[in-house]
Amino acid sequence: MIAAEARASGLPMLLPDSGAAAEHLVKGAGHHYLSASAVSLALTIKRIADEGVAAHRAVARDAAPDTRLMDTHFEDLFRLYGNAGERSFQISNPPRYVPQSHRRPPRAVGIQTRSGGAWRSSRPL
Repeated sequence: MIAAEARASGLPMLLPDSGAAAEHLVKGAGHHYLSASAVSLALTIKRIADEGVAAHRAVARDAAPDTRLMDTHFEDLFRLYGNAGERSFQISNPPRYVPQSHRRPPRAVGIQTRSGGAWRSSRPL
């Protein structure tokens, strides 16, 4: 799941060479390392550092052209919901918060039972 999100977001990746994540690597946007090999992972990290992350990042972004920045996403949301949000907060008599310690306990209510086809209410104790 993380590899799919990284690919969709245009991020370079270091992924194991086996397993479900392996297929998400975009050629030129990161590298595979040998699964379960710390040495291979360390060498791959060094390799991508030596090559420069910027080149891998550019390839990854080009592979995900529809990816929007988070700021753009929120600007669009605020523009979309801006007017609706302003209308929803215009309340003529806003509810007043009453702390739990100041609230009245609920009134006791009698129990209704059915006896012989008619409803009967009993008194609360």
